[in-house]
Amino acid sequence: IAAGLVAGAVAAGLQGTTNARRDMDSATLRRLLAVSPGRALAARTVLPALLSTAWLALALTVLPAGGALGGWWWPLLAVAGPGVAAGVLRLARTAPIDPSDRGPDLPTGNTPPWAVSRLISAGVAAAGSYPLLAAVIHGHAGAGNFVAQFFVSGVVLGVYLTVAGGTGRWGRQ
Repeated sequence: IAAGLVAGAVAAGLQGTTNARRDMDSATLRRLLAVSPGRALAARTVLPALLSTAWLALALTVLPAGGALGGWWWPLLAVAGPGVAAGVLRLARTAPIDPSDRGPDLPTGNTPPWAVSRLISAGVAAAGSYPLLAAVIHGHAGAGNFVAQFFVSGVVLGVYLTVAGGTGRWGRQ
């Protein structure tokens, strides 16, 4: 259930990131709008965060109603949406897949950089929703989970926006 919730939130959030890579590469567009790369990225964050939050709110309302999760605190954990949106934007802004790129050599063989980048993006989304994941795994949600999720989402999204907005290129391999 936990993996499905985060995967659904990522899939929902990705629907709002169509032009994220183009915006990152277009200095002309930023000059035309008179915004810095950080502000453009912050504006791009709103729709994926809303879509991820809406998905989580719907799923976390239906699952307890169907008996899969017990208690009434679950819908409040939809505040994981902004934390998931950091991973969604990182995933949307990664470079296109290039099969000719060689990545680090591991004992299991060569790992392409696009796979590493996408795994890191999934890790960012999981980190942004850690209290939600922990609550689903343990089967109990409460006020502490809600407060923790609120702060974790804010911190993960804030760190992502600070790092990615400062360079304009974080997330590209």
